[in-house]
Amino acid sequence: MSIEMECFCRSVICSIIFLLAFSTVSYTADKYTISGVVRDGSTKDPLACANILIQGTTTGTSTDAQGRFSLEIPPGACTLGCSLVGYKASSTEVMVEKNSRLVIELSSLDVCLQDVTVYSMQNISALQDEVSALTLQSEAIRQSTSVMADVLRSVQMLPGVSSNNELSAKFDVHGGDANENLVLINGSQVYEPYHIKEASNVSIGIFDVDMIKTMDLITGGYSARYGDRMSSVLDIEYREGSKERLQGQANVSMTDFSGLCEGPIGENGSFILGARQSYLQYIKNMLGVAQQIHPAFYDVQGVLSYQLAPQHKIILKFIHAGDKFSQDPIVNG
Repeated sequence: MSIEMECFCRSVICSIIFLLAFSTVSYTADKYTISGVVRDGSTKDPLACANILIQGTTTGTSTDAQGRFSLEIPPGACTLGCSLVGYKASSTEVMVEKNSRLVIELSSLDVCLQDVTVYSMQNISALQDEVSALTLQSEAIRQSTSVMADVLRSVQMLPGVSSNNELSAKFDVHGGDANENLVLINGSQVYEPYHIKEASNVSIGIFDVDMIKTMDLITGGYSARYGDRMSSVLDIEYREGSKERLQGQANVSMTDFSGLCEGPIGENGSFILGARQSYLQYIKNMLGVAQQIHPAFYDVQGVLSYQLAPQHKIILKFIHAGDKFSQDPIVNG
């Protein structure tokens, strides 16, 4: 091969390599990466397996176990649709001009469903008991008891539940007594779930509505883990605190004032802490009102969580409640 031919071949090879490199750079420059996280709008928990789709196209993806997603999108305006079973679908308008990150929040759908039990046997004629379970989330609980936010009073609004006293948070199911209801908070039984329990006709639940993630009321056909219960099982689960930012709120009801604070602990942890104190005794003393009954109560509850690894998490949930109740002796004139 002559020197001229060898130089020509080298020039052609260099030109091809240059064109390929140039075309690759041009292609990658024509797309930008849109990444982000999808989370629950109420609890701020990440949502796994949520569907992300560029509307009008077949381009899409789904979130991982931490609710994260990533898409390569050509520049210009587009609409990102996000959907997940049990949540309202959302649409987000995006102007793609550079790599960016989004936070998409989905609102949950409050539904009441009955459990379905499947038995691995051919003849199930003897198994006629049907599990009846009703589920509510914190927003539905708050709406059903707008005057005084009390999860136990919201239970009174559900089918099959009765109460003979509007001033009491105690409830009866299937004609049973209030003491026949099993009340669980984060999987642990609560034997005295009421404030002012010393009074015969007045009571208030000890649970903080703003900390509740879900509440399940089971009125029949209990599984073995609940034991032999006569009336119902009320299973309450508290949520974890916000991992995005420090935030709080304060509330005043007809009987008490309360506060709640939540926020992140480092990059992998979070906390939520709520406290409540009654104020009826202070108002009575300020106004000089004479009363024979002197009720007072308080409670402190919270959740601390820390993610040690993708499959390992430490969660500390606690609740403490106290009452001070006294009654003046009745003097016959």
